[in-house]
Amino acid sequence: KKVSPAVVTIIVSKEISARQFQQSQGFFFDPMPVIPKAGEKTEKHRVAGGSCFVVSADGMIMTNRHVVEDPDAEYTVVFLDGKELPAKVLALDPLNDIAFIKVDARDLPTAELGDSTGIQIGQDVVAIGFALGEYQNSVTKGIISGINRKVIAGDGMQNGIIEGALQTDAAINEGNSGGPLINLAGQVI
Repeated sequence: KKVSPAVVTIIVSKEISARQFQQSQGFFFDPMPVIPKAGEKTEKHRVAGGSCFVVSADGMIMTNRHVVEDPDAEYTVVFLDGKELPAKVLALDPLNDIAFIKVDARDLPTAELGDSTGIQIGQDVVAIGFALGEYQNSVTKGIISGINRKVIAGDGMQNGIIEGALQTDAAINEGNSGGPLINLAGQVI
């Protein structure tokens, strides 16, 4: 209840052909490479999406780098009330899979950032996100299953290593990327 108003959805749109859009159906949150054929007409389509959370009332938002890494895409943030605002990517951190984006807004609800250094295995946590690209602000509960995990992440063509990750057994689905994992005090960890 405390964090949900600060959790928002991000939609990724890109110019692609109708053929490519049809081929990518079913891959909405893990899109295929978008390379139009010579002379092929393109249109803007929603090709991916994820979750993010507001960290400052003036529109600074945090998400995962892999959600907003395409420099040719347009990003739109959708708030719980349905309001949509264009977002600008400010910073990408490939080592930690973190990104900061910005929308032009004021007085937004924010998520409180907590301290993850004291996290214990077995501690209860809650994840909030755009589950399956359909269900905005879905909530799932679990525990911290491991700490300081090394994760190899990538798309099969490019891989990165994330060090010091928290592992949870909370159900995480496509579209949850970028959403917060929170402790029971309502702080993002």
